[in-house]
Amino acid sequence: MRHTTLLLSLFFVTHLCQSQSTFGETYTKAREYYKNKEYPLFIEKIAEAAKMNPYHQGALFYSGVAAALSSKPEEAILFLKKSILIDARYDLNNPDLATLKSRKDFQDLVKLQEEMKTPFAASDTAFVIKDRQLHVEGIAYNPDSRSFYLGSIHKRKIVKVDPAGKVSDFATAPDMAAIFGVKIDAQKKFLWACSSPIAEMENFDAAMPSKVFKYELSTGKPAGSFDAPSDVKNSVFGDLVLSKKNEVFVSDGVNNLILKLNEATGKLERYFDSPEFVNIQGIVFSDDNSTIFISDYVKGLFKLDIKSKTLSKLICDLDVSLKGIDGLNFYNGKLIIIQNGVVPLRAMLLNLDKSNATVTGFKTIDRNHPAFNEPTLGTIDKGTLYYIANSQWPGYDKDHKILPAEQLQDIIILKSNLEKLK
Repeated sequence: MRHTTLLLSLFFVTHLCQSQSTFGETYTKAREYYKNKEYPLFIEKIAEAAKMNPYHQGALFYSGVAAALSSKPEEAILFLKKSILIDARYDLNNPDLATLKSRKDFQDLVKLQEEMKTPFAASDTAFVIKDRQLHVEGIAYNPDSRSFYLGSIHKRKIVKVDPAGKVSDFATAPDMAAIFGVKIDAQKKFLWACSSPIAEMENFDAAMPSKVFKYELSTGKPAGSFDAPSDVKNSVFGDLVLSKKNEVFVSDGVNNLILKLNEATGKLERYFDSPEFVNIQGIVFSDDNSTIFISDYVKGLFKLDIKSKTLSKLICDLDVSLKGIDGLNFYNGKLIIIQNGVVPLRAMLLNLDKSNATVTGFKTIDRNHPAFNEPTLGTIDKGTLYYIANSQWPGYDKDHKILPAEQLQDIIILKSNLEKLK
């Protein structure tokens, strides 16, 4: 759901900036000083920028350059590694890093960069959808009918793909905007989907409300729809998740708010928000439902204790970035992350400690897969991950009009056996 990142400059000013100068202005000025070889001013200004936004890969990279120029090699390696893990395209052959080349930790970083640039594909194609202008974001699986359900951003509908690969409309409605997350309650036989108006959808109307829709799985008949609270404005419902009690939780990436459906009152209610959030995306429960994991597109992963409503950031000291996570799934004590805010694009499996507080290991599912064009969300059935490889968010012109079909791609759903990654 990368379109929401257009709002991030505003979020950074609100949440991270400590002075009247914005991050963008400070970072740009630092780059100007660097280009003009005004190194003392560059070092001072890039430090200011990194303080404002310690998650920005460019600020991290140039902080590494500044540290190298300041004869602080350990600090330089630390900053450079953080930047490369987010975006592997940064130039480690920069002449201003020459003093680091003889160091083993720098040589290891160069090897890491080359590894990250090398495509890795453990997934195969599960099925293909020929409607190139469908632009799907969310996916769910119904084990009873062995069918997949996908939410369309552009065409404002939910489609069904049967075991033979036949695609048909499952649900449409006049008040249905772009469909993001889709989940199935296999026990009670309902499909849930979240919807918000965005410029990429057909017949865009900004006045349409964000909603959660409920449908009977067997018939596709509407079983309810639920609006955002009246005091929550301009929502983008990016994902939703069901608890074991079939409670519905929704993430709002604009207001950085988690909502919970109160079916007794028929209303979505505020459940949790935090000033720690910058841009929340995917949400998922732990196996025991004691924790909701929340991906923040900028800051990484958080865990929310359901009982105490205590929020904490996951600890990760490994050579993996947790930035740019859109899709989030949980399987057998492990987090599955789908990242479209990093370079290269990737899907990863994260091992956690028993308290779900620390990332203890990771394995790559796919990295720079040839099918990738903005991978988004996934679903898991019997140990197999199915996820959207090419949602094609970039498939619009500057006016948010979708490109002709011949300029787009068939939609590819990938599958990967998670048991083989243990």
